[in-house]
Amino acid sequence: MGKELKHLNRSELIDIIYQLKKSEQTLQNENEQLRRQLEVKRITLSKAGSVAEAALALENVFSVAQNAADVYLAEIEQRRKDIEREYNLLIDDAMKKSDDIIRKTTEQRDAIVLEAKKAYVLLKRYEATIEKKKMELAMYNNRE
Repeated sequence: MGKELKHLNRSELIDIIYQLKKSEQTLQNENEQLRRQLEVKRITLSKAGSVAEAALALENVFSVAQNAADVYLAEIEQRRKDIEREYNLLIDDAMKKSDDIIRKTTEQRDAIVLEAKKAYVLLKRYEATIEKKKMELAMYNNRE
């Protein structure tokens, strides 16, 4: 399950949590129905048999229902922990990737700035050379 969750995006993880909550609500509704059925059986037992027989029957039904509820809640908690662990792994991975992108972009920017500075120095040298040649040409033209 962990590897499957790693490839899910946040909205998919939220959808899984929503489905789990929905399933939990369904089980709670079923639990309520079982409680009502239990009440009906209790009344039936009280009419049909002794108080001791009814108590034994109710204890068994409650025990089974409680065990089922405990198992379900344990499964829900484990799923929540798995999803949270996968979410944290995804966040960590995204942070590492973004840090790497920032580092690479910074290196590229620094290289571009360095090249621009070199080009600027060359441009200034060419401008100085052109100015010098213009002055030499003007002096040559004035001699004639």
